[in-house]
Amino acid sequence: MYRLSSSAISRSPQEFIQKCLARDPAQRPSAHQLLFHRVLFEVHSLKLLAAHCLINNQGMLQDNCVEELTKRIHPNTVMAEIQHGNRAGLQWTYSHVSPLELDKFLEDVK
Repeated sequence: MYRLSSSAISRSPQEFIQKCLARDPAQRPSAHQLLFHRVLFEVHSLKLLAAHCLINNQGMLQDNCVEELTKRIHPNTVMAEIQHGNRAGLQWTYSHVSPLELDKFLEDVK
């Protein structure tokens, strides 16, 4: 389990992250449950929080880690999927995410 700094992250986001990182996939919340978790209504932007976490720990990462990691993954690999019961589900692939846009966003946050 990852260690979360309680000073950097308040209780509600910490709980959200811990649920997402549960070792047993059956214990992890569904996408629907996550979308309606109270943290998404409290936290200004989880994207911004994730960027700050990445930047604060960049000593452990290479400068171009995002680009290098995404090069290894086939663009059609599904990174997330939302299932809608009777309707067709929605899949989000790595081709939907631009590594250059992500790198630029991280630079802007710095």
